[in-house]
Amino acid sequence: QLRQNDNGTSDVRFVLIASEEEVLNAETASMYVTIPEMGDSSQISVNRAYRSIIGSGQVITADKGKVFLLGSVNGIPDDILNGVVGHFTLGDNKYQKKLG
Repeated sequence: QLRQNDNGTSDVRFVLIASEEEVLNAETASMYVTIPEMGDSSQISVNRAYRSIIGSGQVITADKGKVFLLGSVNGIPDDILNGVVGHFTLGDNKYQKKLG
């Protein structure tokens, strides 16, 4: 999800849909973002899983047996948004979500 700010930057929220079982069995969960021309953000611990989230003003509920993991980065310059990638690590498993 993308929210544009008044100062020429945007806040980006990445959403990973994962199985409840995988989340429960994972010892750790984290995420970081790769931003073109800026490199990688700091790694963020993901401490909660959600059965529902609000996106674009609507409640979105995960399918049975699934949950949402969230990670966000604020203040990314609008002119380099294309190609931003969110990297999630859930236990030993790695996932990528590309913006744009």
